[in-house]
Amino acid sequence: MPSGDLFVRHLFGGGFATDIGPSSDAGPQGGGGISQMVIPWLLQCDNVMFDLDGGITKSPGTTKINSSALESGATIRGVYDFWIQGGTGSPSQKRIVHVGTKVKADAGDGNFSDIATVSSDSAVPSYCTFNDELIISDDANSAPLKWTGTGSASSLGGSPPNFAFAVEHKGRVFAAGNPAQPSRLYYSAAYNHESWNASANYITIGSNDGSGITGLASYKDALIIFKGPKKGSIYVLQGDDTTTFSLSLLRKNCGSAVWHNAIFQYQDDLAFVAADGSIQRLSATSAFGNFSLAHLTRNIAKYINGNVARTYLRKTCVANWESKGVALVTLPI
Repeated sequence: MPSGDLFVRHLFGGGFATDIGPSSDAGPQGGGGISQMVIPWLLQCDNVMFDLDGGITKSPGTTKINSSALESGATIRGVYDFWIQGGTGSPSQKRIVHVGTKVKADAGDGNFSDIATVSSDSAVPSYCTFNDELIISDDANSAPLKWTGTGSASSLGGSPPNFAFAVEHKGRVFAAGNPAQPSRLYYSAAYNHESWNASANYITIGSNDGSGITGLASYKDALIIFKGPKKGSIYVLQGDDTTTFSLSLLRKNCGSAVWHNAIFQYQDDLAFVAADGSIQRLSATSAFGNFSLAHLTRNIAKYINGNVARTYLRKTCVANWESKGVALVTLPI
């Protein structure tokens, strides 16, 4: 007996996309009593994650790590998962938190204790693991610290320059973000993060070009150097030591990382939050410059332009959640 009933399965063909438009011509497809209708994009998409088949699930929740608010609820400005390999075959975990003017650590158990007091409660911190020790710095023009995993942090030895961020690359610590020398890329002695010659062991990256170094990333046997935020450029440092270092300009007048903590690995590429709030890829920037159609966030450019507080973009946080195949990015609004 004929029936007017039709079961329609709705599928999501795309995600959050404010720039495509408010409407689309679509209708049920298929037959046999069950049809499918693909919704090509979403104008609003909150608190969800996408499955491989295009379905959606609610974003994961959170677990309270410590029983009480740290520093009476002061703003948490940085977190870092610090692991010490040691020589026993049993690596140990320490979780680092910048909260207010305190730097705290636990042993993976939620019991945090102070390891340092810093000068600013608003500076953006940075962390670098080297030789089983943690190098701590921030953008308040403060002397960098080191922490061995026990007791209190102490000043990083070897007369290092003040720097805002650092990365390990080919057995050295590379650092930048000195406001007095914004275009200087400093490097330590080989395999010794407490041996520096700040007056000689540095490379000038595009001096007096209207920008300073805003981020570093060790990527595919090269050091990627970002400059900005007003005049963006990206440089590549290759070579293994001072006799083979070779600096080249990848792109000028392009999108560049707004700050060191806004850089993350994305699939087989590097991605970064730029000074305009867009999220870009190194490969696309190299090929197309600051061409907006190549941005990862092209489909939500209107949302970013209308909501992101660019003044505070330096406080952006990113994390690559490899097991889920996603990257998590927090933007100030």
